[in-house]
Amino acid sequence: MKKIILFILIIILVTSFAGCGVEKADHTSWNRIVITDDLDNAVHNAIVNIISEDKEKAEHMLTVEVHKIFAANKKDNTVSVYIYYRSSYLTSNGNPKKEEDFDCSDQGGHIVMFFDNIDEDYIYKSLEEYEFEGPDDEFLEANFPDDIIEAVNDYTDAVTDVNSEEYKEFWNEWNNQINSYLENV
Repeated sequence: MKKIILFILIIILVTSFAGCGVEKADHTSWNRIVITDDLDNAVHNAIVNIISEDKEKAEHMLTVEVHKIFAANKKDNTVSVYIYYRSSYLTSNGNPKKEEDFDCSDQGGHIVMFFDNIDEDYIYKSLEEYEFEGPDDEFLEANFPDDIIEAVNDYTDAVTDVNSEEYKEFWNEWNNQINSYLENV
């Protein structure tokens, strides 16, 4: 009887400690692929569609999205893409002339998106998104390949520094999307 109880205790201890360490997501070890314009456009379109899905309809709607892809990995027909993004969903029931004429909601952070890659097309499947309840570093460590984490952190810091080229480039793209929409209203 004592042997059975001891055996059960050992099993309980082993299984309780099995999930304690942060394990690197399996997709981080897939084969690295070149980031193409087609993949970049697929990421942009997927983010815009995700943000726009369940929003209230307004007279004028615009989803503004800017992202940076750090790497993409592939296994079979599935591609995982490691991204920093920022987006806003802008609405106006009036006649917008400038960004201030919109109401908006912002979101952003680090995500891993998955696509099917069939016949040179990228078809959005799903995403792993940073949960704001925990530290972003834990999400990066668990979901991004080790060899890009330093570059991701450096970029994230730079894009918040108003004097950096990354900041200027990021917000220039942001404003270009808004201005392009306003020119066509």
